[in-house]
Amino acid sequence: MKKIIVVFITLLLSSTNAQNIPVSLHGQYSLEVDNTYSLPTLKIECKRLATRIAIKAYLMIMNPEMMEVEEDIISCIYDELLNVEVVEQTIENNVLLTRVIASTYSNLMNPCLP
Repeated sequence: MKKIIVVFITLLLSSTNAQNIPVSLHGQYSLEVDNTYSLPTLKIECKRLATRIAIKAYLMIMNPEMMEVEEDIISCIYDELLNVEVVEQTIENNVLLTRVIASTYSNLMNPCLP
């Protein structure tokens, strides 16, 4: 009977650790609007950078021991994002501000982590 209980508890714990939990990442970035790049190019770049900051912030909050997040980890998770939605994009005083919410699942991020 004890062996059955131990096996059950082990299976329960392993199944909760391997759950496919939705992850929502929030980030923002701002760029100065000048004549160097077109506005559509700036919007794409600002969205990309806001998303990368969202990934880095999430990792640093969830893993406080990660004082520095390597670029290859950020790139790996970036490639595993299911959706990136621009929730706000404004231009004020020649500054483009972009806020994003990105979504993925924890099991897609886990292979990217050390």
